[in-house]
Amino acid sequence: MSGFGSGTPKVFGTADQVNEFIDEDLAPSEGVPALRRRSAEASSSPQPAEQHTAPAEVAGSAAQEAGPSLLVQLSEPPTPAPTTPPRSGPVVEPQAVAVARSALRGEGVAVAAPAARASTGVRGVLAKLGLPIAPNEAEREALALDRNRFAAETLIRQSTWTRPVSVLVANPGGGMGKTTVSLLLGGTLAAVRGGFVVIPELADAPGMLAYRAEGTPALGIGELVQKVDTITSAGALDGYTKPQTSFASVIGSTGRRATLTRDDVRAVMAKTGEFYKIRVLDTGNDATSAAFLAAVEAADVLVIPVMGAADSAEHALRLVEGLREGDAHARELAASAIAVRLADGRTEHPEIVERVDASLAQAGVRRLFTIPYDQHIADRGELTLSRLQPATRDAFTFAAAAVIETLNSVVTRRA
Repeated sequence: MSGFGSGTPKVFGTADQVNEFIDEDLAPSEGVPALRRRSAEASSSPQPAEQHTAPAEVAGSAAQEAGPSLLVQLSEPPTPAPTTPPRSGPVVEPQAVAVARSALRGEGVAVAAPAARASTGVRGVLAKLGLPIAPNEAEREALALDRNRFAAETLIRQSTWTRPVSVLVANPGGGMGKTTVSLLLGGTLAAVRGGFVVIPELADAPGMLAYRAEGTPALGIGELVQKVDTITSAGALDGYTKPQTSFASVIGSTGRRATLTRDDVRAVMAKTGEFYKIRVLDTGNDATSAAFLAAVEAADVLVIPVMGAADSAEHALRLVEGLREGDAHARELAASAIAVRLADGRTEHPEIVERVDASLAQAGVRRLFTIPYDQHIADRGELTLSRLQPATRDAFTFAAAAVIETLNSVVTRRA
């Protein structure tokens, strides 16, 4: 797993800290015990969770490593033209020509960046006059954030697979933010990739996905499972969705419907896989239901929404434990799980939050992201990606990049 971050170790970030990404090696929080009821089961030497308070650069290291050798090859004098007729037979492109063409496309050639100069405030004015004025700390942080955001979005946009992939959003507790994370994580992926992301509600009973999404659909998941075998085109499937301004498509419940079965979920996954590249699965509160087990079966990566409360972590721990008792696929989901912690305005106590974080780390959840408080989320109404605060949207972007990185790893291993 590649490293994404650097900086002062913290367990989670705050609303204004989004300029680092994923750290591989962070020290555990000192003096933070696990949740009491889990202490007997915790590992004797738990590893700390990776920290995602501030994203760091996620791309470019490969180009920097490859750059010097390519530059050396390009700087060699050209080979003199042959003085004798070439031999007959197949023509093989010389390595130098291949390297030159790669350089022409900008592949692997390291280009030294110009020294940064201030661009804002009085320092920026002086720099524009030609003085070598460097950016101040605030501007340097802003520039770093811009680079990190660009790198994360590039990873999200350019990752491809040879089959449709699925992201399971699950926490058996009610009110833990599953629907919120499903909509905003899926919306972020769709906005960056330009669509081809669907968010189906795979809860056994009707949930709030359609209510929290934009628009008022006439048809939804209940109607889809009845007609799924008759759908043969993207246009036909589109009639059961709620198109979002993020370019995601949502398939929720329009009202009362029958309980989803394992076969229902399998049929929906097969049909959506024909027309969408990424499926973000919103699930219910019963981790033993047939619909949930079928969603687990179809998932490639697990995202666990949590709050800064002990009961939220307890539900998450039960989910992870249950998956570890399952088959190899379920155990792999547990091992690569990503936690996303929401702050919706409810009272949080720092000592409880630290205990939650420590318990998740002891359970093996190594990647933890904090979504800062956002009034648009706290209103518990219709969610629109573009109405999020910049720090909130950045946090979802970096969490989405971690999901994509995990997908790149697990899908490759299963190929």
